[in-house]
Amino acid sequence: IDGIILTTGCDKTTPAALMAAATVNIPAIVLSGGPMLDGVYKGKLAGSGTVIWEARRLLSKGKINYDEFMDMVSASAPSIGHCNTMGTASSMNSVAEALGMSLTGCAVIPAPYREREQISFETGKRIVGMVHEDLKPSKIMTRKAFENAVVVASAIGASSNCTTHLIAIAKHMGIKFDLSNWQKLGHEIPLLANCQPAGEYLMESFYRAGGIPAVMKELMKHKKIHTNIMTVSGKNVGQNLKRKIDIDRSVI
Repeated sequence: IDGIILTTGCDKTTPAALMAAATVNIPAIVLSGGPMLDGVYKGKLAGSGTVIWEARRLLSKGKINYDEFMDMVSASAPSIGHCNTMGTASSMNSVAEALGMSLTGCAVIPAPYREREQISFETGKRIVGMVHEDLKPSKIMTRKAFENAVVVASAIGASSNCTTHLIAIAKHMGIKFDLSNWQKLGHEIPLLANCQPAGEYLMESFYRAGGIPAVMKELMKHKKIHTNIMTVSGKNVGQNLKRKIDIDRSVI
């Protein structure tokens, strides 16, 4: 195998693929399947998993029946794609982007969107270039890249699973990285993403608001991330983020 596209989706697939890439150290690039569209129930956003907390509460109080409970749950999954909250799936694919292991903007493009097809084509084209350049994970997943990932994860209110997964990926990369690094780097980073379960919106809204590039530009503006480190694009973080992004400030 000369190079590989790591197709990722829910939760554990992303760290597993990144650990494998770190272990074999051949040119590799992450392509996630993308989250579902925003779910809506009776005019309110219904997020995967999070809607069940509310549904169970209403069911236990007798305010809804079982059929209504199932309607609420079904409303949270309106399309193909992984869960549409800032759960482990979107969090870890965002971490992959922050690590520099996927193309800029890839992490949270909704699965049914035309842009998901476009970035899939671009990813396929790019892995060929990476093979010719011999651009391996060891040149991308450096200590500074892991530091960026912690800062971005903190800013988006990422899943608590990210701590364990990122530490494991770093270990496969031969980098000592533990909870003390999270405490040192993430403690003073404010929550920038107003997304469920910590906030209000879902992944389709987050993508349309600017997604991970918008968050990283905000962090870059305040000198919170390393900008001169290599990514799968063949450019550094700063070069990747030299683009105009229209940010919806109610979401980011």
